[in-house]
Amino acid sequence: MGPLGATLPQRLKTANAGTMEGDEDRMQVIRWNGYPVPVGGWYVDPHGHRVFLRAGDLAPICPQLGSQRVSWRLIAPIPGR
Repeated sequence: MGPLGATLPQRLKTANAGTMEGDEDRMQVIRWNGYPVPVGGWYVDPHGHRVFLRAGDLAPICPQLGSQRVSWRLIAPIPGR
């Protein structure tokens, strides 16, 4: 098991994920609150709260759970520049 806040790579097969090629590989990015996010974009917690974070921003606490540990999952990355 890796350190808290580490990126959890998973190969996800998604059919027709908005591309003409069909299936594509994606990496899932998950961060615990209080840890910096590696990729900027929209993140969601298990309760459905959404937040926009830039790369390096700290994942916030959940409004419902306060300082308890909560995982934030990247749902829409911003394109690299």
